[in-house]
Amino acid sequence: MNASLSDVQRTAIAAIVRAVDEGRGHCVIRLLDEFVREADLTALFALREALHDARTSREDRSWSFSSW
Repeated sequence: MNASLSDVQRTAIAAIVRAVDEGRGHCVIRLLDEFVREADLTALFALREALHDARTSREDRSWSFSSW
């Protein structure tokens, strides 16, 4: 994750990724709403990257399990 992010931003990004991963759509909406109010472009790109990495990781895990 980007070194220029604050601890609050890192925590918020982790919470959003976790909520997406767990399928908690109502939490995702609330967390995103709070996050984007204060987010700058760097924070938004970091969120995008974290969500992409999490999706890629999930796809890799599901592929490896289904290949057994």
